[in-house]
Amino acid sequence: MTVGADALIIEVHGALDFHYASLLNREVDAALLGPPPATMIIDLSAAGHCDSSGLAALVHALRRCRAASTHLVLTGLQADLERWLAITGLARVFDRRPHMADALPPQAG
Repeated sequence: MTVGADALIIEVHGALDFHYASLLNREVDAALLGPPPATMIIDLSAAGHCDSSGLAALVHALRRCRAASTHLVLTGLQADLERWLAITGLARVFDRRPHMADALPPQAG
């Protein structure tokens, strides 16, 4: 987990499956315990396979961020995960950006 002035970044490495989904849920929950960041970015560029548990973890993150008035952005999605989001109808509810640079909030100044 990386914390910046305006954004918190969670990087997913490996499969986003039953084993990793609960870890992602805990990271999201811990990140929102204190003052919530304006933006949370989940970087999936190093993620592998995603199963239904992984999709559920992403929905959990979206719900928690909405409740905290935090903007959630998914970045670096692989083709398989993009396809799962499209099939399930979740593509229309997630803010998805191809690269981390596209997901970072604009710098003030």
